Amino acid sequence: MTPLAKAIQFTVLVIASAFPLVGEVVKVGTCAVDSELLILPDCAVVNRSGNLYIVHGFLRTFFSDGGFGIAVSTVMVEGHRLAWSDIPHAGWAYFNRNGLVVVKNVATMDNGASQFHHGLVRVTISNKWGLANIRGEMVVPMTYDGILEYEESYGWRVCSGCRTESDGEHSWFVGGKWQWLDQKGRLSGEAPDPMVSRNE
Repeated sequence: MTPLAKAIQFTVLVIASAFPLVGEVVKVGTCAVDSELLILPDCAVVNRSGNLYIVHGFLRTFFSDGGFGIAVSTVMVEGHRLAWSDIPHAGWAYFNRNGLVVVKNVATMDNGASQFHHGLVRVTISNKWGLANIRGEMVVPMTYDGILEYEESYGWRVCSGCRTESDGEHSWFVGGKWQWLDQKGRLSGEAPDPMVSRNE
């Protein structure tokens, strides 16, 4: 083997050992996680003093700078890099580089966690909806029956008295009174029913 070939092989081995490859199973003790999935098992999450943490050994799968594994699921929110995953007993959730789960019960959007907009993200528990900040504090209490994803130039469309319908794969809100919330989560006026405006 030539010196150049040896150098290339060494470089590949270093990169492979530093970052999990797509589809690689990452193990910490007896706990295994497929680096291509966005779902963590019970064994990858620990409870410390009432706070949920991702086991440290799995964090590089999310926060590696090499773009391997599921690093694409990280986002910058108010200067903090967060990752998201489906976590046992917390639903879709965001967590920081230290593994601390900062926002739980995040609403689903396109088979993943709803995104932050202006520092707020949709959360839902038992068919009630609200908006939480990066610290998991409820800026908009869980009083609404539905909240749609943020719409640029308008805000969040929220409903009271609406109900959820589904075709098995997709779900949507029907009926109720609709209003807008601005960038800070404050009521800013009445909003058209999205189902009516979509069918016009």
